[in-house]
Amino acid sequence: MDSTTTGKILIGGLRFSTEQVLASLSGIAPDCHDFISILGELAEEKINLPFLCLQAVNDGCAAVSLSRKDFDQFWPDSDAAQSFGVGTELISSTGSLTLFPHQSRLRTLGAMLEIFAENRLSLYSLCSSLSALVINTDFCQLERAAQVLQTSFQLPDNHAPFRQQTKHDKIENQTSSGDHLSVLETAAVYWEPVIKIYGSSIKKDLLITTAYIPQDKLAWLGKELQAVEDGRGIFEMALMQRVDDSAYKLGLLYENRRVKAYRRLFSAAGDLFSRTEHREAELLYLHGPHFHDRYGVASAALASLQDKGCELFAVGCSGTSIYLITPEKKGQRSAEALEKIFIVPKLS
Repeated sequence: MDSTTTGKILIGGLRFSTEQVLASLSGIAPDCHDFISILGELAEEKINLPFLCLQAVNDGCAAVSLSRKDFDQFWPDSDAAQSFGVGTELISSTGSLTLFPHQSRLRTLGAMLEIFAENRLSLYSLCSSLSALVINTDFCQLERAAQVLQTSFQLPDNHAPFRQQTKHDKIENQTSSGDHLSVLETAAVYWEPVIKIYGSSIKKDLLITTAYIPQDKLAWLGKELQAVEDGRGIFEMALMQRVDDSAYKLGLLYENRRVKAYRRLFSAAGDLFSRTEHREAELLYLHGPHFHDRYGVASAALASLQDKGCELFAVGCSGTSIYLITPEKKGQRSAEALEKIFIVPKLS
């Protein structure tokens, strides 16, 4: 629902991550074998991945975040890029800004892209989950990003602090200002031999479109996304990654019945979009808890699918969700391949 008094888009909140290092990988083969091996090595080192997105078709690329603390601990002196393989760019001080809920609205996604472009905010990668839209930018730009986003987005009056407050922060803030800040939940880091999840589902009759767009057309893309179906356009998943200094790779998953509206969008782009591909797809969705705090979850899932020969078009891991985009009629096979490593609790 949009605000009738301000014209802004109502959202539930914004949240900042702690400082992270972002690894941007390119040249990933369609079978993703080398990328899955990298995830396995990170799991062996007990490194959590707060953010992961993978586009496995049309020149594979991926983005992976890890905490600054983990990065400094495991690669203090060596060239960490070598650990991730050829075609890796490491961005040393990044942060994730999470916007929620996005309610699957293209208007929300488009407004965010337009604001980032027009305010010259760095945008390295993004991925959506069931309710959250996660954007990776420079850590030093998080405060400014939140400020300019509020020109188009309306936050609740009682919004919690954007940054996680530690007990030490709380004591200092009380001493200096008298304010009583709430201490947000501490990340729960743990591992399970068989991973318990809240639930899973498969959605069929979808299309995924991948395309490359020039960086200087990001604001234009944002405006066009907001206009799809007269501002009522929706999507199932969105992911995007900066692939070089001049272009982004965009992936959009949407219902097949909305193909006319999306084709209109891509037709309007004309020559702006390059290497555009449309593929029939299905979505296998897994939900929490705390996927981003449990090392090895993404590695176990993708390795199991690889062992069973299950193809993937795209993957998104952000917060408590894992999105696995498979070819048409392959979602159920992928779900069955994961039965030995994920347990869904039965309702009594």
